[in-house]
Amino acid sequence: MLGGVTFFVLARFGFANFQFATGCFVSIGEHGDEYGLSGISPTAFHLGVRSGFLGLSPARKLISGAAHPGRTPMPTLPVAMVVDVDPDWRLAGQSSRAYSGEMSWDGLRRGVPFLLEALAGIRDASGGSVRFTWLLRSDEQMASTYGDAAYIADEFADFWRRRRAAGDEIGWHPHTWRYSEAEHLWYQEHSDEDWVRRCLREGFNSLARRFPIQAAKAGWTYHDNQTIRIFSELGVKVDLSALPGMAHRGSVPGTRHPLGDYDWSRAPQEPYHPRLDDYQVPGDGHALPILEVPNWTYPVGNLRRLEHQVRGRSWRDFANPAKSPTLVGRAFRNPPYTVPFVCYFHPEELLSPSWMFGSKHVAQNLARLFGACEARGLRSRFVVASQLCGEA
Repeated sequence: MLGGVTFFVLARFGFANFQFATGCFVSIGEHGDEYGLSGISPTAFHLGVRSGFLGLSPARKLISGAAHPGRTPMPTLPVAMVVDVDPDWRLAGQSSRAYSGEMSWDGLRRGVPFLLEALAGIRDASGGSVRFTWLLRSDEQMASTYGDAAYIADEFADFWRRRRAAGDEIGWHPHTWRYSEAEHLWYQEHSDEDWVRRCLREGFNSLARRFPIQAAKAGWTYHDNQTIRIFSELGVKVDLSALPGMAHRGSVPGTRHPLGDYDWSRAPQEPYHPRLDDYQVPGDGHALPILEVPNWTYPVGNLRRLEHQVRGRSWRDFANPAKSPTLVGRAFRNPPYTVPFVCYFHPEELLSPSWMFGSKHVAQNLARLFGACEARGLRSRFVVASQLCGEA
């Protein structure tokens, strides 16, 4: 084996009409049994930019030549605004205990219309208005509570009709909440494979009778090898669950029942087709047809990192546009060059009494994002999720 040599491995990938390249340095030590791997991702380079190369610095430096549209094509940054349409659990007056099963929909009824009005003047670089991908709950808990897994599709049917006419997309957001008769609470089920399979299949089929479903995101962003395979078998084209570099394990207070579990610690930031035997790894010829498009994640600052460490949370966070710019400014001031900007929020966050969340933050964060794009020579463009796999 060669020793003392450094190789650069280049890979090309694409989605929809976007083509990118990424790569890594592989260093082999003098004795051949030492090696190192340094990834460029997610600050690689767009294939349309030919006169520059990004180094390995974590800072998102401007690509040489990218800000000169007359010399090289300006790369386009797809911006996907995703809404996890869950009930309200943390609003004032609620129990703040999701596992109690209490549900209300004020965030959707009151918060969302206010947000749409506030964003009416927001435009991307091409003059396009904001487009949303609405991911609707349809699962066992909804069926048990309302008599139909896709209850929310019918209860707000007029709203969904108007949003689809405006260019938005309807997708699926199943939670595997299971009720414990013994302890009178709901918990996250992921051990009983037969139950999970039935929950997902029945939830999907119920919603798919109302809308064509191409995009989905798992509740709690939880996936394992079985659930991602079920999504793919059901015909979901693009999944939006991955949170690169993030993982969490939790439980219902006072019990051993899981709550909020997920693991995306090894997932890449680039879109990928998952391997059959490892949902966090891109397949190499043996991959599922479903495309995993990760949410944009970013490293938190030192103070938040300390807080996350104390609470046992990851040192990365996802871009939530309804969160205060003080907390998520890094995500929106430093957009990616090489991957789509996928961000998401929950309707209840629009009405939050806390300074941390609120509808006003969405416009503020989008303004920061578009300002950063303009400064870096990126053309922002609102898209819905299925466009990321060339289906819409």
